[in-house]
Amino acid sequence: SPPKARNPFTGAGNYPSAVTFFQQRLCFGGSDNKPQTIYMSQTANFQNFNVSDPIKDDDSVTFTLASGRINRVKWLVGARSLIAGTIGGEWSIRGVDSAPITPTSIDAQEVSNIGVAGINPIQISGRAMFVQGDGKTIREMTYDFASDTYIPKDQTVYAEHLFSGRRVVDWCFQRSPYNTFWAVLDDGSLAAYTYVLEHGVSGWSRHGTDGVV
Repeated sequence: SPPKARNPFTGAGNYPSAVTFFQQRLCFGGSDNKPQTIYMSQTANFQNFNVSDPIKDDDSVTFTLASGRINRVKWLVGARSLIAGTIGGEWSIRGVDSAPITPTSIDAQEVSNIGVAGINPIQISGRAMFVQGDGKTIREMTYDFASDTYIPKDQTVYAEHLFSGRRVVDWCFQRSPYNTFWAVLDDGSLAAYTYVLEHGVSGWSRHGTDGVV
């Protein structure tokens, strides 16, 4: 039968707050009414969230993360799998047996229960750097081939004093001339993380300014 027209974002409380692209689909999540529900458009048809009867593999996808608590989706990142950062944990989402995601093939696994802040992550070399929910810990979401899952590694474990009594409020990534993450702290200072992945070189520094960042 003809596809059924569907717009899941109509009306107050249904507007999503997280967005990314993954496997040629536009992905949304984190609305007020359905904070744990993720919506994926039809394949390569980013404004179309219709479904068919019977369902087809390239139809839009809608699913809710099943956890013990209501944890709002704060951000979405497309990497080896679709990664969802929520208030209470991080999820890896892909198709069954690592196949592409379809309406009938969804495998959502919670890989950690750390929780994220409402600051968009930064992707570098297939990895996602994100701010933990406490606002002062930076973690790197790294895929581990041995366990076939993502591991959020603490990148501030040797520089906790730089963030003591402070929180990250925004950040960005400078690719050239040095691979540096610039984190704006709530006291107006900057924390810089120089990270050269291919050489295993990394280090933190703190920078004061005479103005406003």
